[in-house]
Amino acid sequence: MTTNGPQGYQLVDYEPNDFNKVIKNSNKFVNLFVFSSPAQPIVVPFGAKVILRVQNDLMQDSITLHVHGMQMKGTWYMDGAAFVTQCPIAPRSRFAYRFIADTPGTHWFHGHLGVDRAQGFLGAFIVKDIQRFPLPQPNIMGREYAVVMQDWTLNDAKEVWLKQKWRSWKWQDGYDGADKNKCWNAPVAADGAYFGSSAIVRSILINDKGWHDQNDIMIRPNTLPLETFRIRRDETIRLRLINGGVSQQLMVSINNHDFLVVAADGDEIIPIKAQMIILFPGERYDILIQGLNNPTKSTYSIIFETMEYLVAKTSVMPKFGVAKLVYEDVRSEYGNQVLEGS
Repeated sequence: MTTNGPQGYQLVDYEPNDFNKVIKNSNKFVNLFVFSSPAQPIVVPFGAKVILRVQNDLMQDSITLHVHGMQMKGTWYMDGAAFVTQCPIAPRSRFAYRFIADTPGTHWFHGHLGVDRAQGFLGAFIVKDIQRFPLPQPNIMGREYAVVMQDWTLNDAKEVWLKQKWRSWKWQDGYDGADKNKCWNAPVAADGAYFGSSAIVRSILINDKGWHDQNDIMIRPNTLPLETFRIRRDETIRLRLINGGVSQQLMVSINNHDFLVVAADGDEIIPIKAQMIILFPGERYDILIQGLNNPTKSTYSIIFETMEYLVAKTSVMPKFGVAKLVYEDVRSEYGNQVLEGS
């Protein structure tokens, strides 16, 4: 709901009345923001007075919410750091975060207590400065998309944390003696810090979509129900990349497409042409993709891959996540129809 606020501010009021439901599959709990993980992007104008009313509907766990990237000038007590700037929001309780959107650009919000972020409590938070960066004409700039990446582990996030705390990973902590190197082992630097993930990654999620079978991703990605970003010939679209993962740096590239990097962690930069870009957890980059003048197919792959094999020089094979870049005005290779626009 958006209304006119005091002193000329725009009051943006979000009140999720079903915050943080919990579901359980075979081995993972997932925190949901209004039945979604990640949450739908929150977009506010620069200088807006923002009120985020959070209701915790979990039965046992307390929560907090941190907007990553906001400077919070004068409202540091709304930063959402549990036991530092506030007491956590108890189950069946609510709390209102009030702050000024004082930092334009691509940001995100996430839980800031325990393993909330790893359990899916996160989403994009976009602050648009229309006066400083006016919206371009449609023929120059087309659509833009928030792209939230997650490194989805095989084990439940709480189990991962406890095994790290008590050093009880079967192979990582040496319980198999000489045979420990035959199985997965988190690469560790001389000072004990982890390279890449400290737990087995099941899949790379792009927004709310991913796939568990790496063979399928490598062989038939176009047939999988993966995230889709639409484009037309010669159209320029913006992807707001957000690495919302816990421990994986991810390398992003686009099949047969270069792109321009135009912002880093919310700050506009001099555009840099690139073929790939690396994001560590918490980092954000905005990239512009120019639609091809004469694409040879309707669907191209946007590839997200882990980097343990590059950083730590291990034999651990990378995990791949894939999203689809689909040309709406190109006939599909899977039929004669022209794909419909979104």
